[in-house]
Amino acid sequence: MPLWREPTMTKETFLKELALGLTNLSQEERRRVLEYYGELICDGIENGKSEESVIQDFGSPKEIAASICAEYGRTAPRKPASSDGQHIYASKEPVGAIILTAQNLRIEVRENAQIETVQVLFSPLGNDHVAVTEENSTFSFCHTITMQPFFWRDLFHGARSLILEVPVNFSGSLSIQTCNAKITVDSLHSIGTGSFITSNACIFITSTVCRTLQARTSNSRLLLLNCSGESCTAKTSNGRLQAEDCRFPTRLSLHTSNSPVRAEQLSSNNVELKTCNAPIHATLHGDPRDYTIHSHTSNGRSSLPADWSFPGQACSLSAVTSNASIDVKLVPE
Repeated sequence: MPLWREPTMTKETFLKELALGLTNLSQEERRRVLEYYGELICDGIENGKSEESVIQDFGSPKEIAASICAEYGRTAPRKPASSDGQHIYASKEPVGAIILTAQNLRIEVRENAQIETVQVLFSPLGNDHVAVTEENSTFSFCHTITMQPFFWRDLFHGARSLILEVPVNFSGSLSIQTCNAKITVDSLHSIGTGSFITSNACIFITSTVCRTLQARTSNSRLLLLNCSGESCTAKTSNGRLQAEDCRFPTRLSLHTSNSPVRAEQLSSNNVELKTCNAPIHATLHGDPRDYTIHSHTSNGRSSLPADWSFPGQACSLSAVTSNASIDVKLVPE
C-alpha cells in the first residue's frame, strides 16, 4: 500500500492561508505581502523550479504570517531614505554605453550639467542586490530583489525609485529595463540608441533627441512628447499610445491593442499606426501625394483610402484597427 502523502500546496492555497494569518496588518499591508509572495513564486517558476518546490522552500504560511505579525508589532516600518541619503553609483570614466536593469523600481532618466560621468542615485534596502560593472566603455547597473522572506518589511515603504543621470554630452547607447514600474525620460539631447522597456506600467518620454528610439510596455499608457531622431518604435498593449510633436524621418511605428492611438503633429516618411478595438486619430505633416496609403478597419469608418499608391511615391502610411474608426489627416508643411 503506498504511503500517505500530504496534498501539494498550490499558489492559491498558500496565499489564502498566508492571508488568514495577517489579520493584524492593514488591508494595504496584507495586499503588499501577498503580492510579494505571489511574485516570488512566479520568479521561482521562471527560474526553472516547480511551483510545489518554490512553496516548500518558504515553509509554513501560518508560521510566516505569525513571524511577520510578531515582528511588525515590535518594529515600525522604516521610512524611505531621503534624497540626501541616496547612494551614488558612478562610472570612473566617461562611457559609450549604459545598461540598467531593475526589478519593481520606478526609473527616472535625466541629464545633469554638473557631472562628467554617468551616475545612479538609489537607496538600497535589505532585500536589494546591486551589481555594478564598468568595462569596454560600458557602464552596467543591475538591481535584483533577493528571494528572502524575512525582508518583508521593505514592502511597506511604498513605491520606490531609482534615478539615472547622464552628462549633457552623452551620445552613446542607453538600455533601460524594469518591470511593474514606471519609466520617465526627460530632456535628453543627444542619445544614439535608446531602449526603454517595462511591463504593467507607463512610459513617459519627453523633450528627448534619440537617433534610434525603442519604447515598450504592456497594460499601460505610453507617451512620447516632443521627441525626435531618425527612427522610433513604440509599443504597448491594453493602454493608450499617445505621441505629440514627434519627428522621426526614417520610420515611426506606434502599436497598441484594445486602446486608442492618438498622435498629433507627427513628421515621418514611413508611419505605421496600429491597434484593435479602439480608434486611431492622427495628424501628420506631409503631402498626401507623396505617400502610399493602406488603411483597414471593421465596423468603423476611415478617413483614409483602403489602398492608395502611384509610381514614384517615396513615403508610406499604414493605419489599421478593428471595431473602431480611423481619423488620420495629412497636412502639408
